[in-house]
Amino acid sequence: MDKQCILFPIDDFSISGVTTFVNQYTHFCHTNGLDSIVVGFWGDALNDKEMFRATEVRVIHKLFNRFKFLGFIDWARYLVEISKIIVNNYVSHVHLGTTRSSVLTLFSPYSWQIRKTGTFYGDWALEMNFYQKGFISRAFRFTQRRLLQRFTLSFMDTIIVFSRYAKSLVVSLYGVGKEKIVIIPGAVDRVEPMKRDRRSDVPLHLVNISRIDPRKGHENLLRAIQIVHKIKTVFLTIAGPFRGSNIHHTMLLYERLRLFTSVRFVHGVNNEEKKQLYKTSDLFVMPSVDLETFGMTIIEALAAGVPVIGVGVGAIPEILSRIDSRLVISDSSPQAIAKKILWYMRLTKKQREAIVEKSKNVVLDNYIYKKISPLFYSTVRYER
Repeated sequence: MDKQCILFPIDDFSISGVTTFVNQYTHFCHTNGLDSIVVGFWGDALNDKEMFRATEVRVIHKLFNRFKFLGFIDWARYLVEISKIIVNNYVSHVHLGTTRSSVLTLFSPYSWQIRKTGTFYGDWALEMNFYQKGFISRAFRFTQRRLLQRFTLSFMDTIIVFSRYAKSLVVSLYGVGKEKIVIIPGAVDRVEPMKRDRRSDVPLHLVNISRIDPRKGHENLLRAIQIVHKIKTVFLTIAGPFRGSNIHHTMLLYERLRLFTSVRFVHGVNNEEKKQLYKTSDLFVMPSVDLETFGMTIIEALAAGVPVIGVGVGAIPEILSRIDSRLVISDSSPQAIAKKILWYMRLTKKQREAIVEKSKNVVLDNYIYKKISPLFYSTVRYER
């Protein structure tokens, strides 16, 4: 069998769940003796030396970033680059993901005869509906995005999803047959619980790592911290890429609630910095409102020995209920989140240690590289 090369087209190399999972996939390819190429517009994830070490990276720099009406020229350049890569690198397999880059790849005639796998990261139409203003504009954009995503999914020979929840979305919203779908969750390469010798008089340190996004529930989390702070002193760190107008609304609430001494924001953390955050944190809080198809940061936190509580939406209960159903928050309201934080604070040291131990075992049994890698390999291998 000839050497295989897998092509991963992505929109850009920004810090996101997409780049995290594509980075994992390229490690899986490398482990199984497959070459891979990742192509996309430049993004800040490329500043992290830990990212994309097992693959070849092709970066396209936008020429018309300041002139949105000329953006189609950059996407035309993207299409040309995709075609060149397929022809010059004997690409045997294309792994599609986000809708924009997938559509551009499918426009290249050179991709038509190549096997195509794809990862479903979420429903583009529903997710973007959180941002869209105006009834007519929202309805038009929603229909447009739903049709484009349906178009890309229809060309995929195999569709990877991260959870049972994500599988149900693909089947119910896009009419995809269950036989085309395979569940492959995210994974970590090792479990390394951090040693913590906490004094009882030191306030609890909470952490959340995710981009500022209406569906991520940060505003509910800030309100929950205000409620908790009236009873117990806690500190919260919110880390992630903070872009766009969403951060403005969140910061206005942060100022209005006067949380300056109890909440801090950290922008654009890399993998090494995330490890440091986990090392100094006692509890990870996942306040998502909806549409959470997995939650890679949940797995990372658990692997680092940080217990997680999360709202029972999307795939979050699939992970946390394996450990303890009490870690699942009943709803996304500030009151429910605050109540669960206070519940955790009342646990004894022995009870917290039991949760950490169970978390470690759940990760080792279900979310470790050596168990997940063969599942991914089975979706891309073929015999000539």
